[in-house]
Amino acid sequence: MQFFINLAGLHTDEPKETASSCEALKCIANSIYLKPDLKECLDSEIISLHKLVLGDNPSQDTQFLVCRILFFMTVNRADLVTQLINDSIEKTLEKILTRNVSILEKQDKPLEQQTLINPVTVTSEALKLLFNLMLVDLRNQTDPQTTAERFKQCLVPIFHILYEIPPAEPQPMVPPHSQAIHALMQYPFSVIQEVWRSQTEWTSTLYNTLEEGVQITANLFFNLLNKSVHALIPNGNPDDDALDHQYQQIDSILSPLLLVIRTLAEGNPAVRECLAEKMLPSEE
Repeated sequence: MQFFINLAGLHTDEPKETASSCEALKCIANSIYLKPDLKECLDSEIISLHKLVLGDNPSQDTQFLVCRILFFMTVNRADLVTQLINDSIEKTLEKILTRNVSILEKQDKPLEQQTLINPVTVTSEALKLLFNLMLVDLRNQTDPQTTAERFKQCLVPIFHILYEIPPAEPQPMVPPHSQAIHALMQYPFSVIQEVWRSQTEWTSTLYNTLEEGVQITANLFFNLLNKSVHALIPNGNPDDDALDHQYQQIDSILSPLLLVIRTLAEGNPAVRECLAEKMLPSEE
């Protein structure tokens, strides 16, 4: 492992991205995925890893690999999460997400993922890392608002994923939308609302009145849920014995989405009323 660490330049104070460093990062990512105990070899290099993506234009390969390695390393490691937070990882994630989501927004049709590393997969890895950092940090905070406030600017590219990038068909809950929902699940409504209200220049392109905004939001999340349910349970019967082996998958896909819908409905009475009209049976 030390050979790959040296080849990636992680042993230096100012690591530089090169073709060799990218290949070394691939080997490191694969090694710690296959043999998790090797992660400890990287503990002292975590800030150097972060520095690899601090430049103005790191390659997609480096962005993807660093996010993946940091995700593996920070699972249940509050000490490493604290180091990254002290090194302003939230600003780095915001830049990575904004950069790659911007590319996805400009696509006239869904991006053809001909390679493993592309804007979709880079975005997904960054969102997975964001989710994990927030999850671990939340466990060490007496006030959950602290974590959400720290990572709140990452909400802006998450909003753009959900409102600007068409989801996949027929199952919309796949990356990057599924990872965006997982990350959004970590934020309380107050922080979601605060960041949303700060984006007036962008939201004015989505709707003209607050009532239209409520309808758009309710429709978006209802459609995500409705299409997901129809894709996962095509015959409409959740008790079908044929679905027994899929229950865990169905639960892992729908639960985060339902939790986000609950947060929005609980925080905004107008959204709650609009969702109720769409989701609850008629009294007639």
